[in-house]
Amino acid sequence: MTGFRQLALRSAIRWLGGPDWEGRSFSPVVKQATLGFTIDRFIEQFHPPFPTHIKIDVDRLENALVEGAHKILCDTRVKSLLIELNAAREENSKETIALIESFGMELVAKRHAPELDASRMTAVYNYIFSRPKPQKEPSRV
Repeated sequence: MTGFRQLALRSAIRWLGGPDWEGRSFSPVVKQATLGFTIDRFIEQFHPPFPTHIKIDVDRLENALVEGAHKILCDTRVKSLLIELNAAREENSKETIALIESFGMELVAKRHAPELDASRMTAVYNYIFSRPKPQKEPSRV
């Protein structure tokens, strides 16, 4: 028996260590080595096309991931960012939002799928950030 009936791909945090999105501990039956990069380091090392729109859904690793994307998120070529946050983790959400705003992006929407209202994910929202368009300087005559 392979045990695949019990395989649950729930969140990145379970693979990287630590509690799941609800704060529950997790003890894996099998461990697999993985390679991880910050977003900044990945871009520097592999030179993929530069991202202009980014979506982050990592379950409890948001602050660490955003901190590791400092250079990218400060770059004005990034036009928008969507990040899923658990509003029930209020302190973490506030810190993550403030960090993203410190990179020059502004929160433009907080959206929640109505289907989640009756579920354990009732406090999970997509926070949508946008880079403000540069102000045009008045023409000088």
